[in-house]
Amino acid sequence: MGHRYGKSFTIGEYAEATSCTMFDMLNLPVDMIVTHSFTPINSNLMAGRIKRQKRQMQASQDAALSLMEALDIAADDLEAKRQSFGEHHMVVTIFCETLEELQTLSAEIVNAAATEGVKMIGERVAAKAHYLSQHPGNQPKRVRASAVTNRNFADFAAFHRTQLGKPAALTPWGRVVTYLPTPEQSAYRFSYHEQGSPDKEPTSGHTLIMGRPGSGKSVLSAFLMTQARRAGARIFVFDYRLGMEMAVRANGGRYASLNAGQPTGLNPLWTETDARGTAWLSDWLVTLLYRADKPLTPAQTNRIQEVVRQNAQATNPALRNWRDFASLFVSTDDGGDLHQRLLEWTEDGRYGWIFGQSLEDTFSLKGDVVGFDLTGILDSEADKERMAVLSYLFRRVEREIEDRRPTIIVIDEAWKALDNAYFAERLSNWLVTARKQNTVAVMMTQYASQLERTRTGKTIIEAVPTQILLPNIRAQPADYAMLNLTEKELDVLLNTGSNSRLALIRDDQGSIVVDADLSALGPNLTILGGMEKGEALVGADYRDRPDFWRLS
Repeated sequence: MGHRYGKSFTIGEYAEATSCTMFDMLNLPVDMIVTHSFTPINSNLMAGRIKRQKRQMQASQDAALSLMEALDIAADDLEAKRQSFGEHHMVVTIFCETLEELQTLSAEIVNAAATEGVKMIGERVAAKAHYLSQHPGNQPKRVRASAVTNRNFADFAAFHRTQLGKPAALTPWGRVVTYLPTPEQSAYRFSYHEQGSPDKEPTSGHTLIMGRPGSGKSVLSAFLMTQARRAGARIFVFDYRLGMEMAVRANGGRYASLNAGQPTGLNPLWTETDARGTAWLSDWLVTLLYRADKPLTPAQTNRIQEVVRQNAQATNPALRNWRDFASLFVSTDDGGDLHQRLLEWTEDGRYGWIFGQSLEDTFSLKGDVVGFDLTGILDSEADKERMAVLSYLFRRVEREIEDRRPTIIVIDEAWKALDNAYFAERLSNWLVTARKQNTVAVMMTQYASQLERTRTGKTIIEAVPTQILLPNIRAQPADYAMLNLTEKELDVLLNTGSNSRLALIRDDQGSIVVDADLSALGPNLTILGGMEKGEALVGADYRDRPDFWRLS
């Protein structure tokens, strides 16, 4: 079984004043027991003790005038029943694996208490009594009990502790996503959502995960989405550089890549043919065909709406291709302007690879877990290409989530994916719609400064109630300016090494530091991380083996 080392501390000298946060500094990453006891003192007995103390001071001509005044105030408050007194006893007991660790942590506790004016002592002779005094009914073992007011005791035992997170009954999905340990060895119930109820309209669960390359944000996101599957969540992953491919496939999902310059299988002319679809398609085409040097005229906008309706009403679905669609603009009285703009999106046009190569839209989003790699699209320097692909994919997802099934949309490199004029105007409303449809958008990015430089950064920060921030000792306070962090939160992010695997979670209940070290998952952690290490573990042919993650 082995053995451990322990030590008990009690208060040798109290501080001159108390506050409800004075013992928060004991929130240390160590196995610790903090015990307070308070035994009320009869008011008449306490009044006699105060009088006796005053007589002793007067007899000795004690010059401590402030203490005499404090005794007068205490006597008056006691007589007026504004406060009461009791015998207070406090014991702090720590347990460590080694003597060296015990000595180090003992010094931390003594120093932390000293900053609040409290002298903590660890007595060898009375150590056994201190330890036993923590147990109920062992009041006689309290060798250092002192009289304090009920207000003092309320400050000492303020019930400040590590957050527990929201219970399942107070979350829209009726289930805790996962439990994450804290440095203080508590279990934190993680949920994407603000506090809510399964019986009411979903609260917002949009989440921002931020961490520099190599900090583990993709693995953490993959772990959380996998855990969310227990709540029946459907997953869509907008991936970057295949970072979550193996995690998607390990969850039994489908994964595809959209590469710049290669046919995508996408065709909005084929899918957006109902009333809501034609309204969306008309609005989308106006943005798609926009040119800063030559904005569309009202007549051209009206013509787009007319042709979209014609496309939807076509008796022959084979006509819903971009070449036939463009031909409907030949008769427009604009000198062939709209027709020429549309030709760029036909099979042989500059953007023909995006929508012009397919008649039927063959890009499927059916399934419980669907991922697609967008590296070529996100890295494209053509803003119009990114806007065209991503906006339509978001539209396809928007259609899928109308069933209000719990859904998570993971967006890697969100700052890059959403930084265009189309999303700048519509992202806020889209996030509201997603919330109402029981959907959570999980957006990942490396630095807050990346969001600050985008057209949608402010919208994202305002829309996400939950933030998971991973430490970055290379960052500066200015890098987090738009997040409005407190000094303590900044200290965690700027002065904690990435090897600690700690993470700062901010939500509607405040902020908390959790232990995001997932090494206990063993080889499953490597699978969640995927990439070269994942292939080395399960084999390069894992895509052909649905059960590749079942390691023998």
